Parts: sequence; structure tokens; C-alpha cells
Amino acid sequence: MQVTQLLSASDINFVFPVGFSFFEPYLAYHTKEILEIGGEAYVTRTPDGVTSGLFIYDGSEKSGTIYTRSREIFDYFYELKPFNWLFSEMQTELESEIYDIYTVDLENLALVHRFSYEISMAEKGHIGKIEQFMASTHPEINKRWVSVALNSGDRCFIVRLRTKLLGWAGLHL
Repeated sequence: MQVTQLLSASDINFVFPVGFSFFEPYLAYHTKEILEIGGEAYVTRTPDGVTSGLFIYDGSEKSGTIYTRSREIFDYFYELKPFNWLFSEMQTELESEIYDIYTVDLENLALVHRFSYEISMAEKGHIGKIEQFMASTHPEINKRWVSVALNSGDRCFIVRLRTKLLGWAGLHL
């Protein structure tokens, strides 16, 4: 197996086999973002250049995602780094939690909620305050996600009560 570490966005050149991943349309974007926050990305390819595995990892959060259909490649990536969180589409005997995004019925979800706080679009000028908020509420999170999201054109929102920041959310379009 040939493993290559991707060092910059210009190294991203994926050719995927049919059915490689449900997330295939987003993999180049997610890989670019992980590199921009200081994370790592590794790719395995077949001899004819087709991507057979992708591993993206954030050492700050110790979280990673493995994309592959090969157990050998999964095992290689799994042993590469320590994890707090690992995401994969491959089912293994490892302890896991299954998320079934296809069965959530948002239109008929019995949830009635009205917001009583100000919700507004985040701007680049808010980056410092959002990073402070994230560091205080989730110290293990990589706060560089904020600037990468805003600089990449993601839609980000902040929730405030007067001048106090209560939350933030990002939406990749």
C-alpha cells in the first residue's frame, strides 16, 4: 500500500471509484479545511492512481475520519494516531455508535421553539470573540475552525444576549 501525506491544498487530487463514500462530493473541501486548521491528511491510491483510502486528522482534538472500503487500509489508518473521536463509514468490531441520517423526519419533528436571543450572521470581526467562547466552553476543540469556516465562505451565526456571546453555529453550503 502506498500512503502519501498531503501537505497543502494543492496536493489534493482525488479520483474516486464509484461508491467510494457517501461524502465523496465534500471530501476535497473537508481535506482542505483540515489542512488549514493545522491538521493532517493521508491518502492511499491504487497503482493506477485511484483513491483507495483517505484519512483526515485534527491533532488538537485528536479526532479523525477514515474513508475507505478496505479493512487493511482502515486498520493502517486506525493505528496511525491516538483518537478521542473516530468517524468512519466502515462497520468494524470496534465499539461504535451508528448515526442514521436517513430516518430523521425534520418536517414532522415535534419540536416547537421560539428564540428569545439575538441571532445574527458572524463576520470576520467576530473571530476573536468566537474563539474565546469556544475555548471557554470546549477547551479541547480546535478554535482554528472559526477562522477557516469564515474565510472559506461558510455561513456562520452567533447567538447573543446583549453583548454576551451564548453560542455559534456554522453551515457549509
